[in-house]
Parts: sequence; C-alpha cells; structure tokens
Amino acid sequence: MNEAITVVYKLYVSPNISVSNYQPLDNPTYNNFWSQDIKVSALSAQNGTYKGKPYRYVTLKRVVLYPKNPVS
Repeated sequence: MNEAITVVYKLYVSPNISVSNYQPLDNPTYNNFWSQDIKVSALSAQNGTYKGKPYRYVTLKRVVLYPKNPVS
C-alpha cells in the first residue's frame, strides 16, 4: 500500500518486422493514481520470446504510478 509501481508498455512484433515512426494517439489515464512518465530515449528493438516463440519488442512507454490517498 502507498508504494509506487512501474508500468512498461511494450510492442511485440515478428522478428521479420521493423518498427519506425511510432507516435502515440492518446495517453492513458490512471484513475486514483498520480503518474510520472519516464523518458524512453529511443525505440530500440530487442530480441525476446513470448510463450516460447521468438519475437522482437520495443519499449514504447514507461510510467511510474503513485496511489492517491482516498478521500475520507
């Protein structure tokens, strides 16, 4: 309780696909949380696996969420 959590948005794609010119359409809202964006310096593709299959992923966004105290 009252601890910050980090949310990481990643886009997973086939190893044969590249990602370029990414632009977010909308920023999500986080009810009952204050949020602080952590700058992602560049879209850098990394190799990884998901459910045992090879993928490439790009970290699109990082956000730290702080819970708001409930109003009494």
